[in-house]
Amino acid sequence: MTMAAARRRTGEGGTGRYVSARKQRAKNRPAAAMQPPLTPMIDVVFQLLLFFLLATRFVKMEGQIQARLPRLKGPAAIKVMPIKVRLTAVGVERSGVQIAIEGSDESIPDFAKFHAILATERLRYGATSGKVPVIIRLERDVAWQHALDAFNQAVRAKFEDVAFARSEF
Repeated sequence: MTMAAARRRTGEGGTGRYVSARKQRAKNRPAAAMQPPLTPMIDVVFQLLLFFLLATRFVKMEGQIQARLPRLKGPAAIKVMPIKVRLTAVGVERSGVQIAIEGSDESIPDFAKFHAILATERLRYGATSGKVPVIIRLERDVAWQHALDAFNQAVRAKFEDVAFARSEF
């Protein structure tokens, strides 16, 4: 045994000391990465949060405007007359349809023209046009496809309240 090896095994006082292989490997390992302590950082964050909450002044920026409104006895209801459409079966074996709008003398030849008329009616009513009811009345022997076409054209013209009237046979 060499003199250096003997010194390593003996302590500074000259006493013998055994070092295990596990401790030798632990000494040779690189040091673990250090992580800063999080407790002081969390404390500082809470102190800042508390400072800003207590130092902030919540001031009402807007005021209330005094106004005198007229006294009404109830809501003023705008009376809207419904658009009444009548479908009548025409032609050979009653396979065609004649479209008429109540209050108008002209007969509407097809559903494209019907849509155009409903679109102009919608513009005429303005902002309340979605609440204007369109009532479709079917005469005897009108094909169901024609009733659906009339309904679809009214919905396409952006009327929301479209219904079928009860037929009197």
